[in-house]
Amino acid sequence: MNGYGVLRRVYVRPPDTRSLASWEAFGWHHAPDPRSIGREHLAFREQLADAGAEVITGATPVPGDPDAIYAYDPVLVLDDGAIMLRPGKVKRRSEPRAVARDLEASGVPVLAALEPPATAEGGDLVFLDDVTLLVGVGYRTNAAGAEQLASLLEPRGITVHRFDL
Repeated sequence: MNGYGVLRRVYVRPPDTRSLASWEAFGWHHAPDPRSIGREHLAFREQLADAGAEVITGATPVPGDPDAIYAYDPVLVLDDGAIMLRPGKVKRRSEPRAVARDLEASGVPVLAALEPPATAEGGDLVFLDDVTLLVGVGYRTNAAGAEQLASLLEPRGITVHRFDL
């Protein structure tokens, strides 16, 4: 649930070389090299495993979405399961379903999912400690997303602090 301490288990999503063709539509600044991105991802997984982490590699495809490699954005992981987020970037809205399938298959229960009009992405969220989540409100995470996260987390003893990005 936190971004500190010993990494024991980690979820990653491999690049889909066919989806990389959509790089411009997803706002990437340069065309990715499919061979090097595949090699880099494999090396990344090997480094995680060498550090002692159990590496869970996502298997559910998200066709046409090169951003699906960013596994942190569509989910907030807690000690007892996951909250599926709802990306602010409309083209990424199918990612949470794919990640939920992968997590449930690996034994991580899905506790809840954000509902419209809420949007929130993991890149705007950070745990300050075990009981404090910082939520940046901006393009990807809106006020409704921050409110839904607070309503889901505060009963669990987690305080949500919102701030403008």
